[in-house]
Amino acid sequence: MDMRPFTISNALTHAFWTPSPRGSLLVFAAAYVAGSMAMQLVGLFTQSEVYALYLRAFVDGGGDFTPYLDDLEDVSGQSNLASLLLMPLGFLVWVVFEGASQRRYIRWEGFRLRLGADEGRLAVVGLIWFALIMGASIAGVIAIFVSFGIGALIGGITAGSGLALVATLVFGAGMVWVFARLSPASALTIRDQNIRFFEAWSATKVCATPLFLSYLALAAMITILYFAAMFVMLVMAILLLGPAATGDGANAGTILAAIGQPGFWVPMGIALIALSFAGAVITHVFAGPAALAAKTDPNWIGEEGVPGAFS
Repeated sequence: MDMRPFTISNALTHAFWTPSPRGSLLVFAAAYVAGSMAMQLVGLFTQSEVYALYLRAFVDGGGDFTPYLDDLEDVSGQSNLASLLLMPLGFLVWVVFEGASQRRYIRWEGFRLRLGADEGRLAVVGLIWFALIMGASIAGVIAIFVSFGIGALIGGITAGSGLALVATLVFGAGMVWVFARLSPASALTIRDQNIRFFEAWSATKVCATPLFLSYLALAAMITILYFAAMFVMLVMAILLLGPAATGDGANAGTILAAIGQPGFWVPMGIALIALSFAGAVITHVFAGPAALAAKTDPNWIGEEGVPGAFS
């Protein structure tokens, strides 16, 4: 199969015409859903005391949280600390799935989770991303406050707010551009079997604009799909809980009792699993433009044994 040039349409569909063993994408999605659910269960366990207090306030207190504020403050600190300790686990999950995803794109491999040299190099790439995002966040906050201050000095609060809004939009667009230019870092690292990050900037020099537009298009599609899915889930919940919420003697207890019935959580659970599968596929699709940029990098001449120049 000839390597397709980098265009917006090719970037958006790269996940679906990349050669790989049959069913690789479905296996990836299934494992991703299982991993995500496991992480959510761990997170639920670490926050269980907080949820228990909210449930007591909702059922026993009729939604009045005032008597529970002191207890909530005590358990929140402990739960948040436990959640912070889970961050390395979440990072590890990202590393192994990123490696599996990029190996499919770059080496045409089937899906396989593992911890090896690829994952070690990707961990370094992830840490660079983390540092870059943290630095950009701090710089963005400073830029917004400075813009607001300058505008307020010149024309008052309204002018300051307007200038801060402009600064936010400009800074956000700039960061999306930078993200797009550096997005092939993981793909380049897998391709070259060496840590590559800032080399992505030169690799995307030729395809910078279509790459940027590809990510804007993906972000727009994901946003639309997300709100559509949330609307469907909301309608389902309303239809399933309608009798318990509107019937005679309806209260928080009857609603909670209805939520605990298979007639509610089975269809909602199936819908959530389907939504998680869609999210897993989207996660892989989102990495497609960056992988295509790495494979069409004009600075790369290909390597024997790694589908050559992909032709």
